[in-house]
Amino acid sequence: MLRLRRLAFPVLLLLSGFALVACDESPEGPDDGDDFACPGPASTGCAVVVGEVAEADGQPAVDADIRVEPARSVQGVDTGTTVTDGDGRFRVVVLSFLEVPESVPARVIAFRRASAPGGTISAADTVLVSLPFADSGEEPDEVTVTLQLPE
Repeated sequence: MLRLRRLAFPVLLLLSGFALVACDESPEGPDDGDDFACPGPASTGCAVVVGEVAEADGQPAVDADIRVEPARSVQGVDTGTTVTDGDGRFRVVVLSFLEVPESVPARVIAFRRASAPGGTISAADTVLVSLPFADSGEEPDEVTVTLQLPE
């Protein structure tokens, strides 16, 4: 039993690496507009967030960082990250690795890092959403958000 516990952390760490592969910067999705199903077998399900980010002046926020994370601790639900495209749009797939929750409250965060050493955050916007999860192999309902970075 002790050996299984020692293996649990490296296995979860490995599985969380698959979430980075599942994140897609293309607003059309991983299949270029075709239907999308939650990946498997490494994950048990997923949720999808799509949206756009604008600068304070209303122009598209190109290359803004996006992070989607559970608003509270949810075991087995990963954090998704990506950057916006040339039109300020993004698509993030958040994976579940344990029992698939029906929905999870999550924060969608758009931010810019300062160009100075240390990479501190220079501007950010956050919205709270409810992520509906779909089982592996099923098509998830997308959550659409709009964010605007302050000056």
